[in-house]
Amino acid sequence: MLNIPFIKYSKVWVTISGLTVLTCLILLITVGLKLGIDFTGGSLLEVSFAKNVPASGDVQKTFDSLGLNNAVIQKVGDKGLLVRMNYLTEDEHQNVLKTLRDKFQTSDNLMREENFQTIGSAISNQLRTKAIWAIILVNLGIILYVAYAFRKVSRPVASWKYGVLAIVALRPYP
Repeated sequence: MLNIPFIKYSKVWVTISGLTVLTCLILLITVGLKLGIDFTGGSLLEVSFAKNVPASGDVQKTFDSLGLNNAVIQKVGDKGLLVRMNYLTEDEHQNVLKTLRDKFQTSDNLMREENFQTIGSAISNQLRTKAIWAIILVNLGIILYVAYAFRKVSRPVASWKYGVLAIVALRPYP
């Protein structure tokens, strides 16, 4: 039988985990998270081309010329582009489509709008609040479940501490 003294070195591992969590919290406060448009609000445009997708740099220059400097362009599959940008009104949306067609569409390389979504700031704030509450409640649920599961093995460590340590172990890896 393998006898590993987990409890003997528990203070070392708790210290390492605590320092890791503290480092993550400091980075979260100072650097912050890069939230998607679901949490910040904005527009998402997906277009596809019949043959060749233009270079991302050329598309970026087109968006810069329209005043949409923070547009993020990603290739989707072989013939598509996905563009994330600030909130667009319907007139701005149609202007973006017209500009893209004028610049990149040819008679043998037609451009088609596949998807356009706009998420307002009110919806994104509500989603952010619900996500934070969900994280808090899930963590509490995990702590309670682990505390209940280890209720009979609570010597020399209280069972709720196992639950807290389980939450520390769930931290995301960079």
